[in-house]
Amino acid sequence: MHPEEQLRLQAAVLLRSLAFRGPLSSKTNVWGYLSAAVQQQVRQQLLLCLAKESSKTVRSNICSTAADLAADLLPEGQWEDLLSSVMSLLLSSSAAQQQAALQVLTDAAPSLSPYLQNEQQVLQLAAAVRAALSAAATAETNVEALALLVALVEDGQRNVYRKIAITGASVSLLVVACIEAALRQAAAETAQGQTPDFQLAERALGLTVELVEADRGGGAALLKPDLSDFLSYLTALANAGAEVPALAAGANAAAAAAAAAAATAAAGAAAAPPPTAAAAAAGGCIAGAACAATEEHADGTETLRRLAIECLLCYAETKPQHMLGCIGSLKELIRTLLRCLLHAESSEYEAWFETGEDHDDEQRLYCIGEEGLDRLANAFERDEEDSSSSSSSSGRQGRQQREALSAATHVLPLLAEELKTFVSHSKWVYRFAALIAISQTTEYLPAEEEQQLAAVVHTVAKCLGQLSLEHSPTVQQEFAAELLNPLIACFSDPTPRVRSHACAAFVNFAEELEKQQMLQLLPTVMPKVLQLADTDSPLLVRQHAVTCIAVIAGVLGEDFTPFYSSVLPALMKLMVDTPQQQQQQQQQQQQHNPQELALLNSLRCKAIEAASIVGYSVGREVFAADSGFVVTQLLELYSLTEASLLAATNSSSSSNSSSSSSSSSMIEGWGFSISSISSIISIISISSIISISSIISIISISSIISIISISNIGSSSSSIYSSISSISSISSISIIRRRRSSSSSSSAGMSSCVCLCLQDMTYVVLEDAKGVGLRTALLEEQERALELLQTVLLVLQESLAAAAAAAATAEEVRGLLYKTAETLSPLLKHILSDSIKEKSIEAAAALLSLLALCPQHQELKRQLLLVLLNTSFASLAAAADDAEAAQTQASALAKAIEAAGSNVLNKQEVYEQVTKTQELLQKSSERRQALIASREAAANAEDEDVADLLEDEEAVN
Repeated sequence: MHPEEQLRLQAAVLLRSLAFRGPLSSKTNVWGYLSAAVQQQVRQQLLLCLAKESSKTVRSNICSTAADLAADLLPEGQWEDLLSSVMSLLLSSSAAQQQAALQVLTDAAPSLSPYLQNEQQVLQLAAAVRAALSAAATAETNVEALALLVALVEDGQRNVYRKIAITGASVSLLVVACIEAALRQAAAETAQGQTPDFQLAERALGLTVELVEADRGGGAALLKPDLSDFLSYLTALANAGAEVPALAAGANAAAAAAAAAAATAAAGAAAAPPPTAAAAAAGGCIAGAACAATEEHADGTETLRRLAIECLLCYAETKPQHMLGCIGSLKELIRTLLRCLLHAESSEYEAWFETGEDHDDEQRLYCIGEEGLDRLANAFERDEEDSSSSSSSSGRQGRQQREALSAATHVLPLLAEELKTFVSHSKWVYRFAALIAISQTTEYLPAEEEQQLAAVVHTVAKCLGQLSLEHSPTVQQEFAAELLNPLIACFSDPTPRVRSHACAAFVNFAEELEKQQMLQLLPTVMPKVLQLADTDSPLLVRQHAVTCIAVIAGVLGEDFTPFYSSVLPALMKLMVDTPQQQQQQQQQQQQHNPQELALLNSLRCKAIEAASIVGYSVGREVFAADSGFVVTQLLELYSLTEASLLAATNSSSSSNSSSSSSSSSMIEGWGFSISSISSIISIISISSIISISSIISIISISSIISIISISNIGSSSSSIYSSISSISSISSISIIRRRRSSSSSSSAGMSSCVCLCLQDMTYVVLEDAKGVGLRTALLEEQERALELLQTVLLVLQESLAAAAAAAATAEEVRGLLYKTAETLSPLLKHILSDSIKEKSIEAAAALLSLLALCPQHQELKRQLLLVLLNTSFASLAAAADDAEAAQTQASALAKAIEAAGSNVLNKQEVYEQVTKTQELLQKSSERRQALIASREAAANAEDEDVADLLEDEEAVN
């Protein structure tokens, strides 16, 4: 042997690729040109090199050369002593010689069959393979032995591979021990903080996949003893990084059994088993540890996961009956595939989902999960060709077993059980995974069960709605053509729950549709939606159908006009019929259903809101004739809500859950009224003064939830001024428990109602009239009330200015303006909600704009402007750390000053405000300079660190 490793490697490669290339009879193969003596010398030298070569790479190439030559010579009877020579290497104590012998036997296995007819030779080879798979051998030897086992099974040499297993050392456990040994070796060779190199373990798993598929199921049958442990171990490995302690415990038990089997197989080996087997049994296994670990602590295991899943799927496809005997493993396989689908949430999948293009050849875990569910279900479907090919009695029995299998019976019920938690999960990716799982397996449902799919359909609609909401407008832009028609078809489903979820999903989907897309859908959608909105439909279906109408009108705008004549009468019918249904239910049932009453109230609110959106969309001229009816319905809803809340206030029984539920539904539905009022005010003519007054007056119900004190304004009053006063009081939301007495019974009633509706401390007015609050629904309602106040003041400012100039109404308008200014003042000092402060400044700007038209109220304008300036400047000074909030407030303040006009303040007041402005500018300049200095200091420190590193590097050099 030449001392240079590279020359030995080149010689081995050249022999195989040049000297012995092609068949023996070809001109490219020089074997036939050699004398018998030279041929014998070549054979001997190859075997000698196998025994003495120390380099793993060179030895592997020599093995390939020897195996290729043997594949040509053995059929010709020209290397009869090869088997005995290689067996002597295999039985030696050298791991390198064992691995060389195993590799030659693996590559030459198809040509060895004629030389393995002797029973003694067969038993000797089986024992040698078993010993190489045992704990007495190294991990590399284990893997080479597994490769030989796979080759024997693939070649159909059953007389050999069926004799490898012995009592206490089944092939399945020996395979587990082989994989675990490879994993342990990788872990032992990895320095702390580095990613292990699992190449040997990956090869072992790949060979296991080949073993399962080999010899038409013969390899899978070889694994049947101790199958449960085998599947448990692979399942744990397939879930590396999934943090599943239960699977880790199963893998540890399987590894312990495998270690015992490997020790048993080593009992007759030349070397004693290493002590790592006992340690593995006692301390857990690598697969179990990986399964219990987090994903970041399972680096480098993704290929192992893919191979383990492939092995499990192949076994299910090859031996589905055996999988049914391990039903726990079958369930875990389904869970594993679903976990793979959850990888769709990872950022690395974003580009792939958008383009569908793969930039690498590596299969993704998401794709494995998607394809795996289909493969698993298909594995349990009857295979006509396989079942009809056997004519023996055993074949008939196998056919009967295969005919008894079906995905609908054995797989889909298990999958459906797992999907229950997925479809109800709060994260979108779980619902997405459920949709994918359903789409991959619905083809395996029997045709006669198609009418029983309501649960599946409504779940799909629910998931689609959530996806449309959370991933708009991508879903609408990319998948409108594929999704809308099936979704609209669900409007006609016989199951109410399906129709309800389909409407809800359509709402989420349609909000981001283009107008042209919506126009194309209308001829199909509107008749179905109107039918669903009919009073004979279930309540939930009607609610979602009404919301569909509102969304469609909002998207189309004026283009909705052709449908106005058919849509608005349907909404008006709902407004009238819903309270009648409420009364009938209360009369017929002494103990009425609070939930159904709440749904009826919500339905009425939504119908009013939808009508206002329709009116806003089609415009003033079209909606004017029906606006009075909608206003009347709003007034009735106001009266009903007020009566309900006051009744709840006066009730002394705190345990009356039905009354509380009804009151809560009234409060919840009131949000729809505010948006309806905003829409109607924007479109009704200003000349309709009584209607506007009525609309504004009903807002006073919000004061029950939100005001400090309010004067009870009768709904019969047609005074527009007192109506606006109600709104201004509403805007002064203050959920408080102020220790003060009130001589007014109405104030006491309101105060007690405040305590009833909100008994927490999410909002407080402090002693200095500053408001403090958390971001709750109450503060959101306060914002909406402020927006409404601003809208009313801007829309009606000319009418109010004229009334302020008239002697008959001057005093009333004066009271309104002062009350509105008084209401806004504490809100300008709000501490925790910048949004409330901003809305308050905007409302104050609207009031200042109105006062600018009232020369007789210049003093009020001056006082309000001073309050606004003082509170805003104080707030800006306190908002030093929040530049964005300060910028927003400053912008709103500038608009308010502009709205107030000129010549409002005297010279001294102007001087004081200018001084405050200069102080703020000075502080801002100082903060800017400090920030610049801080950044420069940080940059200099970084430069010094870099310089120090360069000096250290130069010193080292």
